[in-house]
Amino acid sequence: MSEDDARAKTKELILENEKEFVKRREALYQAHPDLAPKLRKWMEVLEAALGGIHYWCTNAPRYAVPETAEEESEEESDEESSSDEDESEDDEEEENDEEEVRANGTIDHVGGGDEPEGEPVWTPLVNGEEHPAVHLDATPLLAPTNYIGSISTNEVQLELVSALNAWLQVPNRPLTFVKQVVNDLHDSSEILANIQDQSSLQRQKTAAHLVFGPAQSINSAAYMFVRVAKTVNGLNCPGMLDGLLEELETHFIGQSWELNWRFSLQCPTEQEYLEMVDKKSGSIFRMLVRLMQSASMEGSTLDFELLTQLFGRWYQIRNEYLGLLTGNNQRGFGEDLDHGKISYAVVRCCNVDPTAKSIILGIFRQKAEGASLSAESKIQILELLHKSGALQATYDLVRQLGRDIMKTVSELEIAAEETNPGLKALVKTLGDIPAPTQE
Repeated sequence: MSEDDARAKTKELILENEKEFVKRREALYQAHPDLAPKLRKWMEVLEAALGGIHYWCTNAPRYAVPETAEEESEEESDEESSSDEDESEDDEEEENDEEEVRANGTIDHVGGGDEPEGEPVWTPLVNGEEHPAVHLDATPLLAPTNYIGSISTNEVQLELVSALNAWLQVPNRPLTFVKQVVNDLHDSSEILANIQDQSSLQRQKTAAHLVFGPAQSINSAAYMFVRVAKTVNGLNCPGMLDGLLEELETHFIGQSWELNWRFSLQCPTEQEYLEMVDKKSGSIFRMLVRLMQSASMEGSTLDFELLTQLFGRWYQIRNEYLGLLTGNNQRGFGEDLDHGKISYAVVRCCNVDPTAKSIILGIFRQKAEGASLSAESKIQILELLHKSGALQATYDLVRQLGRDIMKTVSELEIAAEETNPGLKALVKTLGDIPAPTQE
């Protein structure tokens, strides 16, 4: 259609849609007279926003289009005049160049020594017309994370998302993306942790960096952080991207302290260790909650700060404790000892027994980089942990954290005026761990 007909048709469509919006809104108000005030306010704001967009689109200068034919002709004449002057100057420069060439007796081509036309400098191996277009996809990029996802599980965090949703009521679409974000961050962190630990195994399977190489695995893990940020930004939930980035920053700060103590073979105090855990593991659970709150339809005013702190401590220290038990089939016996990790049990032992501290850190110091400790050295360290009471204290702390979480959940149930049996069942299941035994 012509431009005028297109304008008229666009105007007609806009007016029809605006009328339809008003009609449906009024029908919604009549059908639901008790509609929440925040939804009514949202409708009113939406009407103003749509009207403002339409008004702006009809008045904003998109292009420098002349209003009259006279202005257009004047502009063209100015351009032609300017073009003539430029051409005249170019002709004079070319004549001067040619005279200079003749005077110097050179054979360089006029124009700065360009290659002669018609003589190709480079030719492809395959003619483009005979070869299909090439498209390199993301298969190598995603291979390490897809692999780690197939051998590692993230059940605790995903089940926690489902349990908390009983209170937060996140719509299905953003909830699906929140779970994807949590899963992607878990997989990328596992890849990086295995490289940092120089670990050859992940859940009794070959670690990703030993399958795809450290360089590609780091590249894949780094990409996941970009994909996560892009996903969160695309949800357009106020505060969600800030929550993600702030907690990721806190996570890496906590991780840096754990790596620093391991590298320098320094043993922190108990409080320093717990502060590190609050940053490293606690940030992941805070981020999970903040993402859900940003997308929540309820706009929950519940305070989850204590719950996320307790969950972060419980999650990390519980995993460290289970890794020291010979009967744990999820991880190899004493994997953290192979990596020289300063776990809570080691921190506790070193702070109460200076002699045991010198022995444990001495064993870590003499261990070859990337090598595993001998079974005898692991048993010796475990005996020191038993003798100092550190292993029992770790078990007691895990149980105490489980009780504190249950108490906090009960308080949140009262504040929310709604029980959460799913969350309590998750805590009860994870709280079932074996007591330490002297072997």
